[in-house]
Formats: sequence, C-alpha cells, structure tokens
Amino acid sequence: MTAMGAVVRISTALAPLMVTPALIKAIADGWLNFGGGEKDIVLVVPRLIWSIAFAALALVNWRRHMRLGQSLVRAVAWATGGVMLLALVRG
Repeated sequence: MTAMGAVVRISTALAPLMVTPALIKAIADGWLNFGGGEKDIVLVVPRLIWSIAFAALALVNWRRHMRLGQSLVRAVAWATGGVMLLALVRG
C-alpha cells in the first residue's frame, strides 16, 4: 500500500472521532439544541463510544487486508450494533 493509501485509511477511520469535539462545542455554545438544556451534552457519549469503536474496527479491518469500502461498511455495522447492544443492556 502506498503512503497516500495509508493516509486515506487512517483519516477515514479517525474522521468521526475528530468531529466529535466540534459537536461538543456546538452543543455547549448553543448552536445545537435538542431540548434538554445542559443534559444535551450527554447525547455525545454514545457518539463518542461509536466513534472509538468505528476507528478501532476500521483499522482492524485494514489490518485484515479488506478493501476500503468493505472495511468502512463493516466497521459502521459493528460499531452501530455494539452501541445498540450497550443501550439494550443498560436500558
């Protein structure tokens, strides 16, 4: 794999995680309002868990030599399933 391919893989894996602080700032500054007042920031926790799981799974799939599209689709599916399972267990 070329260096540019590695940059693309790593940046696509970490993109959701890198956007999460901007989401936190938008909620804290009032740009996003979900009607919960200060409790809106709690909505970031599932997003953060999902982003970490997505990044880890995308990088693991890369290590398993999957193509980029297939790797991202599987990472999305597994990360979403994991967050949903955590919600069901906790709920």
